[in-house]
Amino acid sequence: FDSSKTEKQTKPKAPKASKARPEELRPFLVELAELRAKEHESFFKRDIKEQRKILESQLDLHDTPDEYPQILLIVWAALAAVFVLWALVLRLCAKKVRAFFVLLVGLLCFARGAYHARDYLRSPALFTGGEVCTVPDTQSLIAGELMPGTRISVAKKVGSWILIDYNGRKMGWVDESAVIPMNISFILKKAD
Repeated sequence: FDSSKTEKQTKPKAPKASKARPEELRPFLVELAELRAKEHESFFKRDIKEQRKILESQLDLHDTPDEYPQILLIVWAALAAVFVLWALVLRLCAKKVRAFFVLLVGLLCFARGAYHARDYLRSPALFTGGEVCTVPDTQSLIAGELMPGTRISVAKKVGSWILIDYNGRKMGWVDESAVIPMNISFILKKAD
């Protein structure tokens, strides 16, 4: 008797994100946020990634980026430290030209690690869909509209309004209830 097969059979089918109401989508988007958090925290993420892709295809969400594993940040930081220390040793041995190039490689590794860290220091979340306002007010102009399940970053919070980033640019303000935070335990982030 395999309990995983019965669990899959009893699980309700996810509605299409473009046609469903936010209340119907919320449990599926919470599950999607949890899968994205697990994908970020796991070293070998193949099974989790497959589960996430299946759920996204059921929700009719396409072209969603994969989560960077947290281990990449650690690897890039370690490589940066090794190259910088190596450059210091070469500098002490009077090999200035080699030291410069090794230091350059170390700085490139540091930049790559900072790129991976930047995304998760901005509080990643999923948007449940709807209109994005230009200012934190229900009577404001509409800045745009995002699909349910869109991965966003929380830039700022004012009262019950949240300023969101989408693809690296400030998109606008949404109500706090329209955002599902991705609870990622990140090594550089303080626990709430």
